[in-house]
Amino acid sequence: MQLTALIESRLTVKETAATPTEAVTTLAQLLYREGRVQDAQRFCDALQRQGATFVLSLTPTVVMAHGYGEEVLAPAIAVMRTRDGKTVFLLASRNAQEHLEQLSQLAGALLVTPSLSALFE
Repeated sequence: MQLTALIESRLTVKETAATPTEAVTTLAQLLYREGRVQDAQRFCDALQRQGATFVLSLTPTVVMAHGYGEEVLAPAIAVMRTRDGKTVFLLASRNAQEHLEQLSQLAGALLVTPSLSALFE
């Protein structure tokens, strides 16, 4: 599956963030506005409670923050860039099964995507 098919365009932020942490906060707010999480701050708090850390995956320029739980109303993957060129993905899932499916789909899509720039066009 291509990344552009996996990630809805309205969940892609074209502006850049200063840091991955700032990107996650911005993406959580986007998920709240889109009705995917009940509350942006509670979702960020849940990420921290679950021990979510920014995991560099596949390349040093791809960062994934991910979590699941009752704060999530509908599964979603949101994406944004940082000023230093990192691409930050925020995965929100309702339960562990959805969480694993999202991680698997995203990892597979990253493997077959030659360039992440198509996400931001």
